[in-house]
Amino acid sequence: MPGIGNWRVAESALLVAPFIEGNKAGAWTNGDIAFIIHQRFVRVADWIQVLVHETDRKLYQQGEIATPRYALERICRVGAGVEIEVGLTDWATVSSLQSRVFNSHRLHCPEGSEAPHGAWAISQEAILTTGRPDGFPHHIAVHPLVLCSDGFVVTCARSNVSHQPGRLSLSIEEQMQPAHLSASVPVQSSPGLDVRRVNGDEGPISAVVRGVKEELGVSISVDQVEVLGVALERTSVAVNILSLVRLEQTLAQVRVAWRSAEGRNENTLLGYNRSVALSDFENPGRWERRSGPHVNRWHSSSRLRLLLALWRTRGVESVRPAFSEAEIAHVIDRSSRIFR
Repeated sequence: MPGIGNWRVAESALLVAPFIEGNKAGAWTNGDIAFIIHQRFVRVADWIQVLVHETDRKLYQQGEIATPRYALERICRVGAGVEIEVGLTDWATVSSLQSRVFNSHRLHCPEGSEAPHGAWAISQEAILTTGRPDGFPHHIAVHPLVLCSDGFVVTCARSNVSHQPGRLSLSIEEQMQPAHLSASVPVQSSPGLDVRRVNGDEGPISAVVRGVKEELGVSISVDQVEVLGVALERTSVAVNILSLVRLEQTLAQVRVAWRSAEGRNENTLLGYNRSVALSDFENPGRWERRSGPHVNRWHSSSRLRLLLALWRTRGVESVRPAFSEAEIAHVIDRSSRIFR
């Protein structure tokens, strides 16, 4: 199909997905996911520590303190569900790796001359083989595709974000956070610390509920969220939990709610003339007109989210006109994967 054929699915590869149910992609609900939190920092290679110290200094100079994030320790299938064990990392680590691992130049590594992106590739292979990373802190994020009651998918342009700014997204992205106190470094005009408590995410579905409320201004329940798979994203070095959210509101109602959302500055919510409708994939010409000049500017996991959501809501035949047989085979393979 014109337009979406230019998206690179290789940037976001499935690790594991629910078992396929007949002709539809499967889904995990809250009771199918065991999210186990360990209060310890994950092991990282020495060269990563060098980057983190540099970033910590830059954050401090900007009046920020690195806040904690979750990082993958282990993932495995348990029966029909999934078990995800996480430890801790922080924003300085995440930011360092996102901005520098895939730069074209090579960074000095105390262990030798291996390029950082090579270390990421080694860790990716370790996860695919054993379910455990190898000295690389893959942070955890939730990537929901939000489907409105009138068939439109919430489509956002990412703004005021450090990673993939300006790209279009289906629909939002939210890093999972443990409970912590967030504080800004005091400046001359404000001698005291600006401290606030972050309650933290107990699991991926609660993180989706929080993210939809913060970024779109819409309150949802856990029953409206289905997890469609867990993917490893190359460009953000993250483990992303992909999900489908079914709203009771139309796109017009979501746009009204978004205007007063706490995190509305992170995304620009597009209107009907630029948003994706699931019915668009029955008419390639209509999709091409909607996507316009932005066909190469989609967020890395958007295509994979769309494939899984279409497959979940309309069945496998709905994805065949728009996606390659290799992509469909990829989902089938990861839906049957059991880590050893």
